[in-house]
Amino acid sequence: MTLEEIEMMAVKTLKLTPVAAFLALTFTGAHAMAEDGMNEVDGDVEVIRVSGTRASLSEAMNEKRFSDAQVDVIAAEDIGVMPDPDIGDSLERVAGVQVQRSENGEAREVNVRGLPGYFTKTLYNGRSISTPLNSNRNFSYQIMPSAFISQVSVQKSSAADLNEGGISGTVDMRSHRAFMANDRVVRAVAKTTYDGNTGEFGPDLSFIFSDKFADDTIGIAFGANYLKEDNHTQIQNGNQYGSKWWNDPEDSDAERLYGTSQLRYELNNSERERAAVFANIEWRPTDNLSLFAESFYTDYQSAENRQRFAFNTGTQTQLKDYEEVMVDGNRYVTQMTLDGVNSFVEASPISRDADVMVNTFEAQYELGDWQIKGAYSMVRSDMLWNASGLKSDLVSSMDNVTFYGTGRSPWGTDYGNLDEIGLDLTNPSSYGAMYLDSSNFGTTQESNSDTVALDATRFTDITLGDHAVITKMSFGASYAMEEMKERSYDVNLDESQFAEMVEALGLNTPGFVHARPANGDWFDGANGTAFGPRNWITPDVDGLFAQTNFAAVRAFAEAEQARCDANVDCTNKSFAAYEDNLFEDTLAAYFRADFEIGYNLTGNIGLRYVRTEQITEKMDVDWTQGLYVTGSNNNGPTYDFVAEREFHTATQTDHQFLPSLNLKYDMRDDMDFRFGVSRTMARPNKNDLVGSTRVSTPDGEPTINTTEATLDPFIANNVDMTWSWFYNEDSMVSAAYFYKNLETFVRMVERYEEVSVEGQDDPIEVLVRSRSNEEGLDLHGLELAYQTAFSNLPGLLSNTGLQANYTFIHNSEPELLAAASEHNANVTLYYSTRALDLRLSHNYRAGYLQNAADGLIPATYYDDQNRTTLAASYRPVRGLRLTASVSNLFDNDSHIYTDGGITRAFNDAGRKFNMGMVYSF
Repeated sequence: MTLEEIEMMAVKTLKLTPVAAFLALTFTGAHAMAEDGMNEVDGDVEVIRVSGTRASLSEAMNEKRFSDAQVDVIAAEDIGVMPDPDIGDSLERVAGVQVQRSENGEAREVNVRGLPGYFTKTLYNGRSISTPLNSNRNFSYQIMPSAFISQVSVQKSSAADLNEGGISGTVDMRSHRAFMANDRVVRAVAKTTYDGNTGEFGPDLSFIFSDKFADDTIGIAFGANYLKEDNHTQIQNGNQYGSKWWNDPEDSDAERLYGTSQLRYELNNSERERAAVFANIEWRPTDNLSLFAESFYTDYQSAENRQRFAFNTGTQTQLKDYEEVMVDGNRYVTQMTLDGVNSFVEASPISRDADVMVNTFEAQYELGDWQIKGAYSMVRSDMLWNASGLKSDLVSSMDNVTFYGTGRSPWGTDYGNLDEIGLDLTNPSSYGAMYLDSSNFGTTQESNSDTVALDATRFTDITLGDHAVITKMSFGASYAMEEMKERSYDVNLDESQFAEMVEALGLNTPGFVHARPANGDWFDGANGTAFGPRNWITPDVDGLFAQTNFAAVRAFAEAEQARCDANVDCTNKSFAAYEDNLFEDTLAAYFRADFEIGYNLTGNIGLRYVRTEQITEKMDVDWTQGLYVTGSNNNGPTYDFVAEREFHTATQTDHQFLPSLNLKYDMRDDMDFRFGVSRTMARPNKNDLVGSTRVSTPDGEPTINTTEATLDPFIANNVDMTWSWFYNEDSMVSAAYFYKNLETFVRMVERYEEVSVEGQDDPIEVLVRSRSNEEGLDLHGLELAYQTAFSNLPGLLSNTGLQANYTFIHNSEPELLAAASEHNANVTLYYSTRALDLRLSHNYRAGYLQNAADGLIPATYYDDQNRTTLAASYRPVRGLRLTASVSNLFDNDSHIYTDGGITRAFNDAGRKFNMGMVYSF
């Protein structure tokens, strides 16, 4: 293969193939040519460049058609302009892909074929990228401006030269490069986002430039993006169900009744801000040498202020009346009437400041039939985050309070004797002194990597027998050093300690502020009426930190803890520091051979070897040294560990061989069949390796939760089969079957151990719970996809088209595997001309497991999810495009429930509007 051929492959996302050129002529027609006269022809190759939904779908279809691998592609309508507000929103329409959204509706992580996000490998320009926003291995898509991305591919089958880590699939985001475009690109994008709950506007500004210089031997591209938006989410949630128990008020000998220890009504006012830049340069001094370098940087900041009214249902409450449901032999209350309910209000500001820097250097040299490529990539990412909980308790408890929580709605609440005891939720005198609880000041997280890779490819013509030919042989090696580090600080100050801090720092005691929904009533449109308090007050946390800062508060708490450690009487732990680190050195090598058999069978076969040395470090406690009694609650004695926390280190080395085979059989010119088998791997989550050991008494008996520092990687054996029929130039139908056998899976295992208790002669039996490699699971599914442009319809209907897909996923452990929605569907209707583009998309995702059952805690599930997006684009004149979109058009809410149909959480994120203009100079 010549360098020119390789270059053509690199730019085929914008230079359409002859088939695509004919397709473009077919669906634009003479009417479109007369409409704007904007068709462009390349001087060397006849290429028609089109834009809009129809062109993007056709381009993606061609990528799928001519690839040996099982891959889906999303192409931007134009360079640097994605048709969706976020990359995740685009990926959601790909068959077999589901998106995990945050409370405020952001598309944060991607699930492929029913596996959790940490099984999806995310690449940037073919290289690994990580973020500290997620403490596991999931990539956080909100840090990446969609304007920088020219193409996103989802690789569902594996090959030997593909980076390990993507058991479910690999997502590769490709940034814009100058040699990907025929001409100079100068594009400005000015958009504004509008949140339907807040009524606030925010800017989303981007600029993209690229050009070639020095007789087209040097290409330069750079871009900048700034985004700021406000969101308001209304939330009702509770602690884990099963975290509280009562005796049956009618039969003291009956089995206990389990419920939740706290119910919270919450307003979350949040703001996110992102500033990002990228720049790359490519130099092609000769026909056989190219050098490339790129830097990408983003500063992502988010700030939240969660205003809560919480009912403490787990402290000194008496159960008077109830309704119940049986789950796994346990009795859980679905409606409960309680006396002695103690409540509190809380203001909880949470701030995150994340920086991500990616530097890439690549060199490629051709010598005869050989192509040599070397690369170095460096990722540096860190985040500083702070979270405080400034609280104040109601001065009186409430009796005869009824909570009911079944059905697809938030928990409802009837207040009982609120008026009788004279409590006004908006009167500061109804609340006691303030205190800091469950606060985290100055936590730092880092996720860094350095990778060196060398690849060699020889283009051959080696004949095997009469019909088989090896067309290419590739081999390479890479070495990666990765680290994930975290250091956290817990701050807790009771009422007297908080008052001492206010005096010591010379502060004014904070007052209260009103908490109300920003725009509209509580859970507008939800099924139900009584959703708890609608108007209350919370501590003025902004007023507190206008006078001081997190560092000063943390310093006071650290000094207070030092006094406690010096045998001064303290009522709680004022300050604690934790640290955990994960280091991985990975050596990988592969061999791959591409071949042809006859005229209609192509494929590749290969083997990848991976050696990983893993080192974990964590500040933890040796629980085997025993416990001591710290006090008591409704469940009985409470405990802590005798041993002090200290640094623990563990090392593990793992070797894996990962074979793969991919075949593509052309049944005829417009129909093909693909078959792939592979063995893939993914490494365990950081949280499962280095989490802290804790002791609790969820059902009156002491339970120790700990982690295992030497877990084995996940290993999967995969089979993929796809049939595709491209029955005319702009239409296709396909069906795919996939099977994954996960040999091992990380599960929570339980065992009983005898542990000594300080001051007691005999040890007690303690339930010890930890993560362990256990027997895996099987997962299989079916993907159906259909795409067509209705070019043969009369008049305006000839500009319409349809894209639809459906994915069925079944797994052998539905009570264990999170994220596996059994039914998933996407439908997109569009109208597309050179001047006007309209698109209506609907995504459906059936309910799926959020967290597996955990002891007395029943399993929790996401309810069915529906999300509709309407997008429009209009070109009034050459070079200018006006855009608008509405996400979550029908204002659908998010509902999480437990076994038994009991509501765990309910979120109302509202609609999101996006309007703007794109101007090409």
